[in-house]
Amino acid sequence: SNTAALFDRAEQLSVHIISDEDCANKKWKKLAAQIETFINDVDVIYLTIDMDCLPASVVPGVSAPAAYGIELSFVERAVKCIMASGKVKMADIAEINPTFDIDARSCKVAARLLATIIEQHLLLV
Repeated sequence: SNTAALFDRAEQLSVHIISDEDCANKKWKKLAAQIETFINDVDVIYLTIDMDCLPASVVPGVSAPAAYGIELSFVERAVKCIMASGKVKMADIAEINPTFDIDARSCKVAARLLATIIEQHLLLV
């Protein structure tokens, strides 16, 4: 649900994009290869999980809920892949809006993702 201007800017910066539809329809092996290519091209990774990339039914407590979104299982798998690189020097979770959260659902998902990041980091040390 980004604007055309944001996609244009991403193209100018040679940003590689994996869409929510790709996450749902392409095989993990192919997407993991794209992620690995990115990882191999950089020295350090700052990992940000923007919570409004997840479906609104899973994470309602965001300012810009995704109509389709990326499944939580895919996000966790990608996080594990990225963390395994040992290149993540900082990570954060962004875009939670407690005003819109239903029964702390969004915060619980964020906590789960944070636990995954910590768990994966501890496996490396």
